Amino acid sequence: MELKLRNTPYNFLYKRWKWRIKSAYNELNNILFGDEKGQNIKHIKNIIMRLLPIAHHLRKPYFPAYLLCLIVSFPVVLLVRVVRPIVHIRFGRIHSGFGQTVLIPEVYLSRRKVGFDEQNTVDIFFFEGDIKNQQLRKMICRKMFVNPLIQPFYNANLFLSGWKTHLVKSPSYYPEPDVEHSFLEVPPQLTFQNEELGQVKTELVKYGMKPGDKFVCLYVRDAGYKLNSSSFGICFDVNQFGRIIDKLIDVGYYVLRMGKNVEKPLTYSHTRVIDYGWKFQSDLMDIWLAANCEFFVNTGGGLTSVAVAFRRPLINFNFDVFTFWSTAKDSLVAFNRFKKDGKYLTLREIIAFGFNGILQLAMNTKQTGIQIEEQSEQEVIDMIDEMISRLNGSWKTSNDLMEMQDRFRSILKEWDDFHFWHGKKLLCKVGHNYMLQNQDWLLK
Repeated sequence: MELKLRNTPYNFLYKRWKWRIKSAYNELNNILFGDEKGQNIKHIKNIIMRLLPIAHHLRKPYFPAYLLCLIVSFPVVLLVRVVRPIVHIRFGRIHSGFGQTVLIPEVYLSRRKVGFDEQNTVDIFFFEGDIKNQQLRKMICRKMFVNPLIQPFYNANLFLSGWKTHLVKSPSYYPEPDVEHSFLEVPPQLTFQNEELGQVKTELVKYGMKPGDKFVCLYVRDAGYKLNSSSFGICFDVNQFGRIIDKLIDVGYYVLRMGKNVEKPLTYSHTRVIDYGWKFQSDLMDIWLAANCEFFVNTGGGLTSVAVAFRRPLINFNFDVFTFWSTAKDSLVAFNRFKKDGKYLTLREIIAFGFNGILQLAMNTKQTGIQIEEQSEQEVIDMIDEMISRLNGSWKTSNDLMEMQDRFRSILKEWDDFHFWHGKKLLCKVGHNYMLQNQDWLLK
């Protein structure tokens, strides 16, 4: 399967600067009309960072070298084209968003290991922005050459003829998920060192656990996400999912509530329930726990990418139908329902409504007259039962259900951006009971 180009440099530059200007305008409004006057310095700083991205490098010790690279970038990139018969150099970008920081390196390394990518190239990368997890940074830099001085050459390459030949096939110009299913062919490429695993054992003791204990991660973004992130995200109160925790405990798992800078503690009390996000959060354990859980129960967010990258099964609930980790093997999903005038929107109507429109509905339900209906706890518990049966080998899939899954995929393929998010097959399946109970809108 040939990766499809999803962007051009000029189109991407237009979108990027449109976002920068809009973001700076919003910050200016916060200064002029906002109530929190003590935040004005922060807003001014954000405006400068949006409109003058080079300011990000000003206080860095490498800034003089960065300026020099900026000056010589175009001649050097032209030279890269000249020497290509001898050595083929490619430039790559690793975005600082948590999910992208995980998936871009893992997809790149896995594709290269399998042979889906060119082998005889020298690939050099840079981190765009500040990496949020330092453990992840270390794991990436052990496997790839990453240096901030690469950025000027990466940018220069995009404005010269032949740019695709010298660009690593990764976002923002190629798909972010593993749409070629290289994860099925090779184990995770990002790895832990023995010293780090020793630290993990020490941390587990603090939680009242020991190596070998089976655990499930529960990752529910709460209002702390809105306070600590500039990106849009739908948030929930983790304490509304007590029955889900009950179920996981009853079948013998430890349950670890995940998250960083969470808004409030988990009120559920049990010896096998660890409020990791509130009490123990660390960069190392964020990665190790998501990489080693039995399965990962989540409502979406960057940390889910770690479970995907390390081939852990997911239970996805309250998701949209567009971007639901379909490349995660052995995973299950259930979607938000959208109701208007007493009737659920069909899958085709949701597709027609548009990806961006659906994501913004949480803020505009009154204006559109569309209500969002989330999953019940019982629907999530049904998926947990199905997941456990699939993991222990007792699950049996009927031909009728397989036909329903195929029908769902065939309709979803009508979405214009399908191939940028999903591969030849959907490895993540719609939950069995959820499919049966929602086929009236999901298969139309």
